[in-house]
Parts: sequence; structure tokens; C-alpha cells
Amino acid sequence: MAKTESKQKTPPKKVSIVEIINLADRLQARADRIENLGTADLVRDLRELVEITRAMLRSFNKTDSITLDE
Repeated sequence: MAKTESKQKTPPKKVSIVEIINLADRLQARADRIENLGTADLVRDLRELVEITRAMLRSFNKTDSITLDE
């Protein structure tokens, strides 16, 4: 009889809205510090991601959290 191995699934990670707000703030600060002209696309993408994230966060309460499925 074949032996079946059970893989333990990693539990989903919960991230609070406040943590996401802090992450958006850190990403914005990093984008603002980048001076290398060769990374202009990266800076533009970071700023757009921050803008989108902040717009989406307006739909949540600060006491909410989001579950990340891995």
C-alpha cells in the first residue's frame, strides 16, 4: 500500500488595514527617495500602486483586516 504524505498547508496571513496603510506610506517614501533616472518606470509604478491602494483602502474600516491566500 502506498504511503500518502500529508502536506501541512500554511495558514492564510491576515494583514490589518493599518499595516497596509503603513506599507503604502513606506512605498511612497521610497519612491520619493529614488533619484536614478534609469528607474523612472519603477518610481511611476510605485506611485500608482500607492494611489490605487489608498483608493481601495477607503472602502475599509481601520479595524478591518485582509486575508492573503498563499
